[in-house]
Amino acid sequence: MTAALDWLVSIGAGTGLVLILRWYWWRVNAWSEISAMIAAGLISLALRHLVGPSAFGLGEGLRDGQVFFAYSLLITTAVVTAVWLVVTWLTPPTDMRRSCASIGERGWAGGLASRG
Repeated sequence: MTAALDWLVSIGAGTGLVLILRWYWWRVNAWSEISAMIAAGLISLALRHLVGPSAFGLGEGLRDGQVFFAYSLLITTAVVTAVWLVVTWLTPPTDMRRSCASIGERGWAGGLASRG
């Protein structure tokens, strides 16, 4: 059970900031989010299966596993943040005027509000 939870947390490391900033920073686009999710998965897999705890001088004990998990989260978060920032600046931003025009002034519930 712990391994599954560790895996889920690992593949989500570094993606939270880009998902939040999408609402506040006009420059962040869908490619930023996609690159963050892909990078998090790949970095987590590489750290767990290619690098391993021995690269950090750790053994196979429970405490060493926890320390390796903490190290891998920090590394994954740093690398994923660098990846999505680079992708954000290399891809065009979302055209918010076009996005808002496609939704309309009242949003998807505009027809519901007029029914009373």
